[in-house]
Amino acid sequence: MAPPQDLTGNDYASIPFVGDDGSLDGINVLHGRMAGLVEWAGAGPDEPLLLPRIYIDDELVPMTDARWRRLDRWIPTFSLTTAAGDVVSGVVCAPGGLPAARGFLLRIEVENRGRAPKTVRVELDVRWRWSRLRIATARPLPGSNRLSVNDDGTALVLEADGGRGPALALCGSLAVSLHAPGAAIGDGARALPAGAVVEAENGTPVAATITQTAAVPSRQRAALSFFGGAGPERDGALAASRSLRRGGADHGLHQARLDLSQTLRSGQDHRWAELLNRNLVFNRYFATGRGIDDDRLYLLRSRSPACAAPALFNEREAIFWTVPALIIADPAVGREAILRVLESFSERSGEHTRYIDGGAFDPGFALEQFLLYPWIIDHYVAATGDTTLTDEPLVRQILLETDSAAFARLHPQYVLGSSDVLPSGEPADYPFTTMGNVLLHAFCLALPRLPWPDPPEPPPRLDGAAGEVAAAIWQHCVTDVNGQTVLASSASLDGQAAVYDDPAMSLALAPFFGFCAVDDPVWSDTMDYLRSRRYPLWRDGVVPGLAGRSQPAQAEVAALCADLLGHEPQPALDRLLRISLPAGVAAAAYDPSTGAALHPHHAALAGFLAWALVKAAEPAVPRTTSKKRRR
Repeated sequence: MAPPQDLTGNDYASIPFVGDDGSLDGINVLHGRMAGLVEWAGAGPDEPLLLPRIYIDDELVPMTDARWRRLDRWIPTFSLTTAAGDVVSGVVCAPGGLPAARGFLLRIEVENRGRAPKTVRVELDVRWRWSRLRIATARPLPGSNRLSVNDDGTALVLEADGGRGPALALCGSLAVSLHAPGAAIGDGARALPAGAVVEAENGTPVAATITQTAAVPSRQRAALSFFGGAGPERDGALAASRSLRRGGADHGLHQARLDLSQTLRSGQDHRWAELLNRNLVFNRYFATGRGIDDDRLYLLRSRSPACAAPALFNEREAIFWTVPALIIADPAVGREAILRVLESFSERSGEHTRYIDGGAFDPGFALEQFLLYPWIIDHYVAATGDTTLTDEPLVRQILLETDSAAFARLHPQYVLGSSDVLPSGEPADYPFTTMGNVLLHAFCLALPRLPWPDPPEPPPRLDGAAGEVAAAIWQHCVTDVNGQTVLASSASLDGQAAVYDDPAMSLALAPFFGFCAVDDPVWSDTMDYLRSRRYPLWRDGVVPGLAGRSQPAQAEVAALCADLLGHEPQPALDRLLRISLPAGVAAAAYDPSTGAALHPHHAALAGFLAWALVKAAEPAVPRTTSKKRRR
């Protein structure tokens, strides 16, 4: 049997809960004007939004014996054999392709293996309780929930905010009958005629049932499908559902699988190939999405309500975690994502957290995040060979502004930049963060490769400064721990330094950004200390790992991903494979004593996990010999 909770989605529609009984709940779309996720939901697992019931000759087919699997690591599908020997199968799919469908489909197929014809009836119970807006937290949308039937009686529409908000329309592949339940669900139902409306206060259940029936001759099959279309209002939702019905479930499934075939990557090691591809696709469809109201691409933490603060934008999560994974999964979307980030977020770059439309949410400048803008431009060109990105006037303008702003943040005497917060959002102990200045060093190294605006613009102020930045880091951002010289997390430049490793952007990444070799003795001693019992925030257990200050009992998956890129990748991979990840996708943290995932469905982090696995599988670069630096 499949996990008790699976998920799927496409650019427009997300289904974060697929139950092992075929139920669907928490269906959501991105809404640009509202700067968040709009969600249609039931009352929870015991009363989901949508629940299919399958009857053969009026006998309910129990789902308890259903065997679940995923097509192409993303499309939940089930099959079962009834007591009479008939085979029932189903698939939940949000079709991809260009343009992606504005919705999803549920396809049920019955193969009659008996000698007599049979009748198949599929009922889709709708139990709608909540319409919500999710940004950092969830809140009910204003107005009532309106359940209405369209003018020809062929579709049911779930309209938020009393008909003024986004809508979800449901129709069938065959003729449907629509009914409302009686006083208690399951009691005598009444037909819902064309134009009927059932309305209730948001939070009070409204219910209906959509039914399709088909005859199945002996030794033949019949398929019945339901199509869910989303739109910014009722008419758009109905058009989206009709478009899906017009194409048909088989076409939608084919488009989805074709799209996925171009995304998935082969893995040399079967132990992690599934983990890689599952998270690559999850990141593609849950860390990005297109607004139902404006079709623009948005980047966010996750489209799953199981993830904390899902509909917010963080530069580290979007630029460093998601976009490199998008470049692997779909370079064209990766390019679009870069330009979208530059357009919407570069004006106040470095702020810790933003709304998905670019507005400030949680201010606090992090040098690491600020300098990821030039890094992703350089990374994209190196990964794809597509130099046309650097021809964009916006790209050249951002590089000019980054150079000027980074220079302005330098200490008057030392070539080190300052930060207010760490990448995790915690206050920095001291202004000059080590990883922030490692990114400054990387920017200086990349300047000769990056395009620069033509004269009369002056040359880059930081051109040729990489050596000075490195020297300043080695001089000021190190400290002594029990007679051993290690890299600090941050420093004050007057001899004070903090020993800490922020899991959000670990010191393990220093070699990845080109600051030092993996066998540099100071860096090696640093990692040996930080990944040992001597370090107060290292957690031993079934799955050892690094904790952060805010949650000292939990080990963080981001640190494991960082270790895949630098510090002992094989042990990091072994630990990663021992974590119990719900639905097989990244969680923010885990319990080191058990390996149980905590704070699941982190879609941006899934991107980091996926592309770190890809990088870890690349041939190792020969280690260099370096002398131990003195303070």
